[in-house]
Amino acid sequence: MREGRFQDLLSRLVERDLDADEMAELDAWLRQSSEARREYLEYVANDVLLQAELAPVASSGGDRQRVISMRDVLRMRRAREVRIAVAAAAAVLLVSALVLSLLRVDQSVEYALEVELAPDSSYTIEHLQDGKLVAASDAAMRVGSRMVLEQGVVQLGFESGVTAVVQAPAELTLRSESALELTRGKGWFRVEDGAEGFEVVTPEFTVKDLGTEFGVVSVDDGADQVHVFEGIVEVTHGAGAGSAVVLNGGAARELVDGGDLREVALAPHQFLKELPEYVPYVHWAFEPRDGYVDLVAGGTHPLAEVMETGFRAQSAPASFVSTPGVFGQALHDMGQGGLIGTDWPGIGGDAPRTIAYWVKLEEGHRYLYPVLGWGERRLDPTRVDKADGPDTSAFFSFVESLDADSGNTVAGLSFGGYWVKGRRHIGDGKWHHVVQVFSGKYLPNGAPHVVQYVDGWQDRTDSFYHEYWMERDAERIEVATEVSSPQSVPVSMASSLFSADGPGSLSPLMLDEVYVIEGAINSFRVRQLMEENRVGEGE
Repeated sequence: MREGRFQDLLSRLVERDLDADEMAELDAWLRQSSEARREYLEYVANDVLLQAELAPVASSGGDRQRVISMRDVLRMRRAREVRIAVAAAAAVLLVSALVLSLLRVDQSVEYALEVELAPDSSYTIEHLQDGKLVAASDAAMRVGSRMVLEQGVVQLGFESGVTAVVQAPAELTLRSESALELTRGKGWFRVEDGAEGFEVVTPEFTVKDLGTEFGVVSVDDGADQVHVFEGIVEVTHGAGAGSAVVLNGGAARELVDGGDLREVALAPHQFLKELPEYVPYVHWAFEPRDGYVDLVAGGTHPLAEVMETGFRAQSAPASFVSTPGVFGQALHDMGQGGLIGTDWPGIGGDAPRTIAYWVKLEEGHRYLYPVLGWGERRLDPTRVDKADGPDTSAFFSFVESLDADSGNTVAGLSFGGYWVKGRRHIGDGKWHHVVQVFSGKYLPNGAPHVVQYVDGWQDRTDSFYHEYWMERDAERIEVATEVSSPQSVPVSMASSLFSADGPGSLSPLMLDEVYVIEGAINSFRVRQLMEENRVGEGE
């Protein structure tokens, strides 16, 4: 058995990336070799177990767990027979589904859409059958099908020649081969010649294409928008046919209270126009340029190339200097009261997200301030009406020096009125890699599901919440990061806990390779970030 080729087939099997010929090759191997069958079961069973790692059944105070490679996984033995049985059964179901998906050719069904997804996208599809929506066993979108995209990006290809790229969080329903309902989400649409008349329907209006390229934003807590990049569209809103408005290329409108279409700035950089190599993310590398730290953002997020990032300090700007980091150069301490600000509002609501960075904290200093965050920071209980907060309108990573007895400085994650703190000491003058994941889900006790990693280990965490939540007697602590209010603070680094105008870092802090990812990543991606400084197939 050629080990390298067989393991390659196994790896691509769990990634659902085998074609029919390769599946036949793998099948032949499994029929001929008992050793291959044993390795196959162990490989796929372990993948099923590890991919379930972020399911909302973990405890925030669970045991530390080392991030491991797949080769290490292959050497692991199952501790209990029942675990093997359950995992193997799941593996058989997985492979059965893959085989069926490759062999299924139903000539009686005409698929209206081709569906492609960015790596690590998370979604569900339901098909309309006998007037009811039922869970789909495939990734096809038929007339009446509904997709809920929790994280990532989907590209839809219509037979008519329409291409759509939709970003999460999104909910979309295929009304017909020429009409898509976008209940929420952000979508870009390109309509080729001959496909005119294609419609996008949101809860507030209908956009009918007359030969064009356009974008639509549909949100739960704001105004729906249409942006026309080329050609012409017709926008219909309200109950009457007389409410139709024709918009030409270069125009953008949002529907406001009262049913009026108000002019807004055209924003092509809000939209992805092709499927990215990975779910949207922003990356700051802090490499030097012309003697200063370069703050240009990178990544797959559509706003990365136009994002403005800048320093602010109470002392001289020259204090913003670079220093050797784990990958290239890093940002040295930002001076007395120094911080970094951007114009990106961040990730709102309870959408899944990940923060990752390298940090170096000097020994002998006490810390209590955010490393990175955004949202509406209503944290000071002396200034907040308990009837209104402190809720979960903020989101930021912080470092904190604990009591003198422990002597530890730890990383933590705060939602405002609810926060978690790790136990791993990072204030020792060495570089440490911190990754914090909010899965967008909730634990059985109603708390947000958070996983924190320090240097590749899953860190044990302790959770805390403000008495506000006790007084409310809420069933769960709903995450509601506020990114659109006048009081919201855009994504910033080393800024004040309580105010956008307050001083930033007051203690030495070094920072490098900062990532904000619009999605929850698993332990394999954590390892990839830590060891290779990238996610997906490459940056």
